[in-house]
Amino acid sequence: MLATLRSAREQLAQLGALRSSRLYRGPAWGPPQPDYLNAAVRVEGQLPEPGQLLLYLQGIERAHGRVRTVRFGPRTLDLDLLDVDGLHLQSAELELPHPRLLERPFVLRPVLDLEPDYRHPDGRTAASALAGLQDLTELLGSW
Repeated sequence: MLATLRSAREQLAQLGALRSSRLYRGPAWGPPQPDYLNAAVRVEGQLPEPGQLLLYLQGIERAHGRVRTVRFGPRTLDLDLLDVDGLHLQSAELELPHPRLLERPFVLRPVLDLEPDYRHPDGRTAASALAGLQDLTELLGSW
């Protein structure tokens, strides 16, 4: 799992300079399955438009064996596009910011590593959202 994350991070680095959060382990959502490793990266630079960026992420997932069969089912890699400079976007393919960003501790903790003052466009902060959730994530450290 860690090797997959590192490989995906290398592919993301082709887009620009990266900043990486620390690595966390947390329970999976959906059908019973093993815990997942979670992290976040921020890509700095001239990025493709969000739809093209999503396709790029999905290509990385497929290159690592991701097959989409069951929603929230087991997967080899799950790359979510969380926020693109506060852009509001809603289409059949993509919603920005990610619609469940403030509901998931395994997302919020890495986001807070990168952006301690992150404020969702609706006004809530990541820190306040995390404080209101049951957090079962475990910090593993650098990756």
